[in-house]
Amino acid sequence: MTAGADPSALATAGGRFTIAALDHRDALVAEFDRLETSDGTESGVDALRRFKADVLAAIGAAPVKPSAVMLEPEYSLPDLRNAVPDGVGVTCALEAQGYFDAPGQGNAVMEGWSPARVRTVGADGAKLLVLYRHDRG
Repeated sequence: MTAGADPSALATAGGRFTIAALDHRDALVAEFDRLETSDGTESGVDALRRFKADVLAAIGAAPVKPSAVMLEPEYSLPDLRNAVPDGVGVTCALEAQGYFDAPGQGNAVMEGWSPARVRTVGADGAKLLVLYRHDRG
């Protein structure tokens, strides 16, 4: 664990993790690119950022909130850090995109990113997707 990291910032008062995953990236950008905006000027990336900001606003208005949200540095952090409601922690995805391009080869950490670096963009913790299939040992 990175020095200064506090996993309780990602948990409920009862010690449970109820984390809303908002770390969607390229696949969601592609979907937004497919949709035409009313004036045709918004890119998929802009639409993705607006969508994430809207979801964070809805979480802030909800009577029950997740203990944390999962964001990512490509499109969300640090830009959307201030949009995260008070009392909701932030975890940052570290895996690079494209881990389904080469089945069986696993994934990699995004270039230039580490658990220590996610602290510099306001995250309380880091997440790394570990691909595992019990039938492939």
